[in-house]
Amino acid sequence: MIKAGEGTAVVDAIASSSYFGKTVQLVIKSEHKLHMEEVVARVAKMLFVSVLLILSLTTFIGLIGGQSLLSMLPLILILLVTAIPVGLPAMFTISMARGSRELSNKGVLVSKLSATEDAATLTTLFIDKTGTITKNELTLQEVTSFGTFTQRDVIRYGVMASVKANEDNIDLAFFDYIENNTSLTISAYQQLTFMPFDASRQHTKAVVQSEGKVMTVAKGSFIAISGLCGKTEEIAKAKVSEWAQKGFKTIAVAVAFVERDFQFAGIVALYDPPRPDAREMLAEIMNLGIGIRMLTGDALPVAREIAIQAGLGNNIISMNECRSDTDTDRLSETINSHRGFAGVLPEDKYNIVKQLQQQGEIVGMTGDGVNDAPALKQAEVGIAVKNATDVAKQSASIILIQEGLRQIIDLIKTGRTIHVNISNYTVNKIAKTILTILFVCTSFLITRTFVVTTIDMVLMLFLIDFVVLTLSVDKVSWSQKPADWKIHRLVEKGILLGFLLFLGCTAGFFGIKNLFDIQDEAMLHSLGFACLFFSAVMAIPVIRTDDTFYKAPKSRLLLSVILADLLLVMLLLTFGFPGFAKLPLEVSAITLVYFGVMMALVKDPAKVYFNEKMKYRK
Repeated sequence: MIKAGEGTAVVDAIASSSYFGKTVQLVIKSEHKLHMEEVVARVAKMLFVSVLLILSLTTFIGLIGGQSLLSMLPLILILLVTAIPVGLPAMFTISMARGSRELSNKGVLVSKLSATEDAATLTTLFIDKTGTITKNELTLQEVTSFGTFTQRDVIRYGVMASVKANEDNIDLAFFDYIENNTSLTISAYQQLTFMPFDASRQHTKAVVQSEGKVMTVAKGSFIAISGLCGKTEEIAKAKVSEWAQKGFKTIAVAVAFVERDFQFAGIVALYDPPRPDAREMLAEIMNLGIGIRMLTGDALPVAREIAIQAGLGNNIISMNECRSDTDTDRLSETINSHRGFAGVLPEDKYNIVKQLQQQGEIVGMTGDGVNDAPALKQAEVGIAVKNATDVAKQSASIILIQEGLRQIIDLIKTGRTIHVNISNYTVNKIAKTILTILFVCTSFLITRTFVVTTIDMVLMLFLIDFVVLTLSVDKVSWSQKPADWKIHRLVEKGILLGFLLFLGCTAGFFGIKNLFDIQDEAMLHSLGFACLFFSAVMAIPVIRTDDTFYKAPKSRLLLSVILADLLLVMLLLTFGFPGFAKLPLEVSAITLVYFGVMMALVKDPAKVYFNEKMKYRK
């Protein structure tokens, strides 16, 4: 990545043939299925088909009974409109926008609204070790030199194979050590050229001049530097293994006084300790039913030690073993059976995400670099951690502006709250549609006339949707397990509640009609409107929770809007307006009380019973 300056270069590859170009190609083709679109489409299709069938049957009977198609057409069209969940996309957007605003106050920026809902269904989360589980503050712990080299030589060569301006954490660890040990100076050394770290080489290299002599120094992974030198003392391997057991990262240093004739100078132990709250935070995420997988470019022993300290156990595997496995099923089993992966390269992240998504997993991925961009974009919940590159941030759907894991937990909890609100709206829409279409059609078949007019239906749609949209800001209890879009369960619940509402509404309409001997057609229309409205609105407190309605946490805004809507409708029924006949106050009051009692004594107990039965079904 060239940021500034000038230089001479030889072009080795361009566009998609280059390493960066391949990354860009992965970003371009990376995409995941939007679950919101699937939910809206399936619910709309189910409602539309159901309503179309019932209306077709009703229209056929009406035509046989002498009704004209022209007189029936306006109401038929309105009833068809009620079947379309036009408010569902708005409900999604409002819920996710509100959740995004709440998360921004907790150090989480949402760049794609759908990510907040996807976080609710998250089943597997891949977390980078460095900077997320650990502090990302490397400190130099120990130095071991070999041959004729001293520990001071190892430090000096390591510093000269670094560039402070790059702000690489390993480089900064060497510079910090020099600054804190004033007796150790590098004033006699001058860096002539520098080759930065590359994932394929696993080391940095610099040409250095000291007292008229020119040498080449290299710093990097133990394996890479050992490869440069051709051989390594057994004592060095033992030391590396010992340090790994302590969670230390080993950096090897070599020098060549003659071109390409590298001598192994020594090794340095760097330590990036886990965050004080990492173990607790990871345990909390796992208690939320989410599988945690740790990713690191470090060697396997180091990865295992950090995983143990963070509470993930020692079931860690080297990514080399996964890359060599061409059997897809066996590879999936390997990924699912391990808690972490060591020696991970950037492209491995993308492949892991794709592999799990093919199994139906909802995947979250953290990352910070340019090469993490494809995986961040492919994952349903791509999380760019603090200090991530611009490319990573643009590819991610979530951006953390604070370090650590607390923000991820806030994201999951907020997402699950949003999911409950959207599920409640979906059930409410299904139940209300079933109620409306069955009541209007059944009453038509009984009375041979529509008991509501077109203006009644338009008014009801507006007043009820005004209330139902406040479910997006409702205060609800979220689940301890990942949410899922089991549409069939939402449909079953909505149909059951809708059928109960229909029975109660039909019984209430004909009971109150006969009780007050209402024969006037205009008043019957107002009574039909009142029954439909009170039945639908009184069902909202029942639908919004799986528990008994009065035990669940309550949203003051939702209750206020319901009460305001009830008051408004009572005024409309009492005073009427052109095209809408008024009802006697006692009729409106009896209707309101009737549906209140139905909600508390019939609908709510039936809902609780249904939910208990559903717990034992897959």
